[in-house]
Amino acid sequence: MLRCICSQTKAERFFKPPVLCTAENAPWQTRWDSCTSNLALFSRCQTEDLKENYLIQHQVGCPLQAGEKRIPFHPPEHEGMFEGRTRMCFPPGDGGAASVVVGHPLDTVKTRLQAGQGYGNTLNCILTVYRNESVAGFFKGMSFPLASIAVYSSVVFGVFSNTQRLLGQLRHGDASHAPALVDVALASTVAGFISVGIGTPVDLVKIRLQMQTQTYSTANVKLKPTVPGFPVYQGPIHCFRTVLQKEGIAGIYRGMGAMLLRDVPGYCLYFIPYTFFCGWITPDGSISPNPASIWLAGGVAGAISWGTATPMDVVKSRLQADGVYLNKYKGILDCILQSYQNEGLKVFFRGITINAVRGFPTSSAMFLGYELSLKAMKRDQTETNP
Repeated sequence: MLRCICSQTKAERFFKPPVLCTAENAPWQTRWDSCTSNLALFSRCQTEDLKENYLIQHQVGCPLQAGEKRIPFHPPEHEGMFEGRTRMCFPPGDGGAASVVVGHPLDTVKTRLQAGQGYGNTLNCILTVYRNESVAGFFKGMSFPLASIAVYSSVVFGVFSNTQRLLGQLRHGDASHAPALVDVALASTVAGFISVGIGTPVDLVKIRLQMQTQTYSTANVKLKPTVPGFPVYQGPIHCFRTVLQKEGIAGIYRGMGAMLLRDVPGYCLYFIPYTFFCGWITPDGSISPNPASIWLAGGVAGAISWGTATPMDVVKSRLQADGVYLNKYKGILDCILQSYQNEGLKVFFRGITINAVRGFPTSSAMFLGYELSLKAMKRDQTETNP
């Protein structure tokens, strides 16, 4: 018997595990592939999408002569990110760096809208930042995320990929088994938990610097150290050191609970849509997704993920911006209650449009950089070890 995906639609193949087919009802055929000494005859599913032909779960042998031994046939790997055998690690942070540079100006506007006061709508916030702080104001706090994005991306995507492989081994007996929906969801959850440990300090420093509306000056700090908007930090290193000295490890991880509530479901709504849409829009007959498919699928996934994460993103931004001049919130629940009492339900959707708009280019750059880096690394390895 074969474990076959031929009789299912693309959506069914993603949301349901492969179904068992028999020789009588499955649209498959066996073929000889240079069936000579030590080569195995293998069965191949016949499907409109040729890139899924490699899902081979059953092998039959070709005629062997006396004394010959069979060498198992291992089908080629998919070139796609989350189809077939997933990758063991994330390549250099090309895509991550690109996503930070592309998205940081909008991220600054989003942070000001969520944690600041008096900005009104998105357009007014953009104009206010530009008038008061020029173009440089949109890039405040970018250096720390830019410096750490390669490590962050490596860990997140590495954890995601290896968790999928572990689930494939435990649930299907094969680490390279094509992941089902539950596998992608569980791997995304694990990646979300791990990401918070790295991302919380980085986000804290970024938000603290983004909320400084004026340049640092020792005289200003001495005159008005508790007025919102007045600078307290000289830069990312000074900010990190100051928070650590005054608030300890707890200060560095301020907002971690809110970030968990944002990122765990957020990564599920990041990887699952990408996997689905990338497979859906990849042209039939392609072994790997083309750059246009990657770009579009990554952008849609990012817009969905960031749009739905906005309510908890508002809470996280307010908690991490808090504590510079005074401690306004006691925790997540207190922040939610105070925000709702003072500004109503709409406050939790502040910045949702800019989050979705920003999520498209940043995620497109992330996934596209990832896929292109993978192909470049694989090409280099092939040239080095032909």
